[in-house]
Formats: sequence, structure tokens, C-alpha cells
Amino acid sequence: MDDPQADVGELDKGLAFIRLVNRRLGGTRSVISTLQPWLVPWPKDRPVGILDVATGSADIPLAMLNMGHQMGLKLNITALDLHPVTLQLAAKHIGGHRGVQLLRGDAMRLPLADGAVDFATCSLFLHHLTTPQALAVVREMVRVTRCGLVVSDLVRSRWALATISAMTIFSPRLHRHDARVSVAKGWKRAEILRIADEAGADFARYRSARYARFVLAGCRKA
Repeated sequence: MDDPQADVGELDKGLAFIRLVNRRLGGTRSVISTLQPWLVPWPKDRPVGILDVATGSADIPLAMLNMGHQMGLKLNITALDLHPVTLQLAAKHIGGHRGVQLLRGDAMRLPLADGAVDFATCSLFLHHLTTPQALAVVREMVRVTRCGLVVSDLVRSRWALATISAMTIFSPRLHRHDARVSVAKGWKRAEILRIADEAGADFARYRSARYARFVLAGCRKA
């Protein structure tokens, strides 16, 4: 899916699978449930700026928009991805929904000024990266945010691998394989906390989530 020459049809199927995983296995919920309490005291006349890093087909930004609508808040969401075809598919997926702006950019060198947004989110991306790359992404998220960040990704453990294997047993072979490989590239708690500390996100806290996930999140102010 990261290959710029990836087949459009296969990429579209892969993104649809990720949307399904996010919807059914708590990925979307982990981001929304973290952001929502921070936004409860938010002034209704003040737009909320959010950056979603490595957005895929922008399904989580769409869920954020729905949350904002229910809370009576205006959200201005920038959905960033480096893959040009992924962004084309994201544009197709979000359709005419306003409030989400697609942006092509490198997560390790975000094309935004310091403090450009209130919050930054990132889901199911860090497990694709090396430790120095993940550190660069979290450091950039800290740099461009005024308030806080949410990182949701996979835990690396035997229990997580067993859980994912059981949950995808009836999925297509390629999806079963990708799920197992992704968990094998996931993160241990100590590794993520070390990255957070080195990236200047020592205000963020780690918590375990359902279905072999973790959430690293923190809000400096609101």
C-alpha cells in the first residue's frame, strides 16, 4: 500500500479493509473518545483545527466531523497523506463533505508551521516505521499542535498476535497476512513511552485499548 505504483484497485480494497478495521475494532472509537472530553469546554464560536497524519481514506476525519456536529462545534480538519493515489481515493470517499481538506505531505516533515493546529491524530501508521522515523513523526505532531495529540496503533505481543489471528481467521488470505505482519511490527509500551519522551510529548499518557491496540494521548491545554 505504500508503493507509489500500487495497483489502484488493490489499494482501494486495502483502504476499505482499514475502514472496516477502524469501525469494528475500535480504531475510530479510540480517537474520538479521546478527543471528545477535551472539546467539551471548547468555545462554540472558536473553530477547532485538527491534523490527521497518514489519513488513508480519511474515514477517521469524517468521524471527527460527525462528532463536532453533534457537539455543536466547527472542525477544520487537514487530512494528510504522502501517497498521491491514496489521496485520490480519499477524495472519492469523503465526497462532498466540507470541513476536511486533503493535503499531500511527509509525516516526518509536516508542511505546517509551528502551532498551526489545535490537535493532531495518527492511527495505524507508526507500525510501518522504524524507531527513528516514528520519533520524527511524533516530534512533528508536537511541533505543529497548540493543544494535544492522539496516536493509536498496534501492540506487539504474543497475546496481540493470537487475538488478531483469531479475529481475521475468516478474512481474505492477504488481509490475514497483513494483519499478522502489522502486529509483529507493533510497539511495546516502553518503546512508545521512550519515543514520546524524546519527542517532547512527555505530557502524553499511554493506555491499552481493545483488540491489540494502544493509545498515546495528551492535552497540554484546551
